Amino acid sequence: MHRSIFLLIIFICICSPSFAEDLIKLRPYERQISFTGFTRPVQELSIAPEVNGKCTAVFVDVGDSVGESGVVAEIDSTFVKLDLEKNRIAQRQTSLELVLANKTLGRFKKLINKESTAQATYDETVLSAEVLELTLESLKNEEKRLAEQLERYTLRAPVAWDVIERHVEVGEYVRQGEPILRLGNFKTLIVPFLFTYEELSLLQRMEKLTLYLLDLSGEVEAKIYRVAPDFDEKRRKILVDVAVEKEAMDSNTLLRGGLRAQLKIKGKTEQNSFRIASTALISRYDAHWLLLPDGKQRKVILLGTTEDGKDAIVNGGNLTTEDLFVKNPASYTRD
Repeated sequence: MHRSIFLLIIFICICSPSFAEDLIKLRPYERQISFTGFTRPVQELSIAPEVNGKCTAVFVDVGDSVGESGVVAEIDSTFVKLDLEKNRIAQRQTSLELVLANKTLGRFKKLINKESTAQATYDETVLSAEVLELTLESLKNEEKRLAEQLERYTLRAPVAWDVIERHVEVGEYVRQGEPILRLGNFKTLIVPFLFTYEELSLLQRMEKLTLYLLDLSGEVEAKIYRVAPDFDEKRRKILVDVAVEKEAMDSNTLLRGGLRAQLKIKGKTEQNSFRIASTALISRYDAHWLLLPDGKQRKVILLGTTEDGKDAIVNGGNLTTEDLFVKNPASYTRD
C-alpha cells in the first residue's frame, strides 16, 4: 500500500510542469576540433623597377592605399626624354628631306619620259626617296620604343591595394629587378590552415563556416577559398585557405592582417559519449554520478567540459539520449 502511494507521488511529480523543468536529457556529443591561424591579404605583390636610375618620387608609404592613378613611384627619366626629343627632331628633318626628294623625283619622272635625263640619275633619285621613307619609318619605330621605355620610369600598382613595406627613399639609386614596395590586397583576407584528409572532409561537409576573431571578440562568416592539390611533407597535412570578405564585418571594425582567427570543425558523434549541463553532475573523490528522478544515482566517466564550461562531457555504456536526469541535484528534493 505504501509502495503504491510512493509510485503515485513520483508519477504526479514527473508529470507536473515545475518538476519537468528540473529534468534534462542527455545530448549526443560531437567532438569539436579547434584550429587557430592569422589573417593575411589574399594577394601580395612586389613592385620592382625595370630600369636603373635615381628615384625622384615615392607617392605612398606603409599603410597607404594606392590611388586611382595607380602611380606609386617615379625614376629619373631625363636622358630618355632627351633621346625622345632628339628622335622627333630627326623625324621632322627627315620629313623635310623626303618632301624635297619627292619633288625632285617628280621632275626627273618628266625628264625621263622625254628622254632628257640619264636612267642612272633617275634611279639614284628614286633610291634616295625610298631610303628617306625607310629612315622616317625607322625613326617612328624608335619613337615608339623610347615612349615605351619612358613608361617604365613610372611605377604603377593595383588601385586600392595597401602598402605593406617600403624599401626606397627619394634620391636613392634603384636597380632593375630590386623590389622597392610590397603591397597586399586586403579587400579579402585569408587564413591558412593545415588539415588532415579526414578534417578537410569534415570541413567541406559543413553547411556554414564561421571564424571567431579572438582579437576583436567577434565572429564572421567565411568560406573555403582554395585547397592545395598537394600536401605539406613535414606535417603531412593539406594546406587550406579560408577567406573572409571585409564587407562581412561591421564598417567600424578594423579588419586587417595579423588577427588571430579560430575555426571550429564538428567531428563525428562519439559513441557512448554525451553532453549534459554541468550542474547535473555529482562529483566526489574524483568519481562522478548523475541523479535519476527516483533518487538513484548512475555512475559516469567525466571526459571534460565544453569551452564555455556550461556542459559536461560524460561517457557511460548504459546511457541513452532518452534517459532523464535531475538538472540541479544540490537543490533537488524528492516529494
